[in-house]
Amino acid sequence: MRLNDRFALATVAMAALPLLASGCSTAGAVVTEPPDLEPSTVAVTHAATVGLPIDISLDAVSESAPTTEAAGVLAACHIGDLITIDKVSGMSELPSAVDLPHFVPFTGRELQLKTSGTVWVVQIRGDVQQRGNEIWTNPTCVVTSDDAGYFATGPVTNTATGKTIQPEAPPTPPDRALPSLAP
Repeated sequence: MRLNDRFALATVAMAALPLLASGCSTAGAVVTEPPDLEPSTVAVTHAATVGLPIDISLDAVSESAPTTEAAGVLAACHIGDLITIDKVSGMSELPSAVDLPHFVPFTGRELQLKTSGTVWVVQIRGDVQQRGNEIWTNPTCVVTSDDAGYFATGPVTNTATGKTIQPEAPPTPPDRALPSLAP
């Protein structure tokens, strides 16, 4: 699936994820016991739909010993097979899809914002080659209970023409950061 004509953010269904493996290698470690470290957390305050501040704490995902659910999210986002884990700049489970614009530069029209339940977000740092002639810089993978896909949240370069297109600016830029992966 290609981005629409000089597009806003676009999602790519995971069943047809257009990533190429060129330049990517399998990464990640298999660990049978979790490390003795306390999980890292990031405290976040956001405004709920009624305008009252709510404190939430986002747990960092362990790179070497992710939970079963986090490992499933990494697999859904093709981290470790088509995208190396060192390109993950932030990852966490958010309590609600309405929290996404606090972390991801969304326009507000994305269908994932209407999802009920928790949502996982994986932000990628760097270039990701797409099928065809596009390179997405700093894309974001969003995983819900029934969907997983990438958003072009950074510049998209057409390698055939050399033209770079910027994504549509969100009405309000993100004001929070996801935690980095923990060891």
